[in-house]
Amino acid sequence: VWAPIPGTEWYVMRLCSDPADAKTSLAIAQRYGDREMIGSSLHTLGEIALNDDDLENARSYFEESLPHFRDLDDRFNTAATLHKLAQTYRLLGQPELAIQLARQSLHLSRRIGDRFWSASSLAGTGIIAFYTGNYSEAEDYLQEANTIYREMGFKVGVAASNVVLRALVSLGDDREKFNALAKEVLEIAAEIGRKHITRSVS
Repeated sequence: VWAPIPGTEWYVMRLCSDPADAKTSLAIAQRYGDREMIGSSLHTLGEIALNDDDLENARSYFEESLPHFRDLDDRFNTAATLHKLAQTYRLLGQPELAIQLARQSLHLSRRIGDRFWSASSLAGTGIIAFYTGNYSEAEDYLQEANTIYREMGFKVGVAASNVVLRALVSLGDDREKFNALAKEVLEIAAEIGRKHITRSVS
């Protein structure tokens, strides 16, 4: 977003976690009619609100940003915003709408052709499917994400998807697979120095 340089009247583009800076960015974008920046500033405000558990404002900001990205045919940001909306609606206790939005985000992300984003979207949609009780769908998405992460050598993604796959396996009685997934998570955590991951399988 556009953020002020202290002591000057100039603004620069940077990642932002301060709502005041994001609102300044939005005001500047609206002044100049820059729809890409309007959408990005609204999306940033949505993420800040979501991180603060301010779910109603998060929903409002994400929904307001979406038409800007769609009108610009910005598929990446449309998919990202749909995914964030899905997360928000899940937390608001509207699982049916959450999974519909997650599926839309996934469909669009597949069309983009970016493997990392596709894997991330698959994993994210799988997690939402898990929390909304769509277990078979969740497993399909997470397995596909896991496969892509492995092919890319992205071990954090492998471990993260393993954690949720393990939770799915726990619903059945395949103890061997349950333990194998946990073992791999622990091995990856030790290898890459992400000890906090181990708490997910303790």
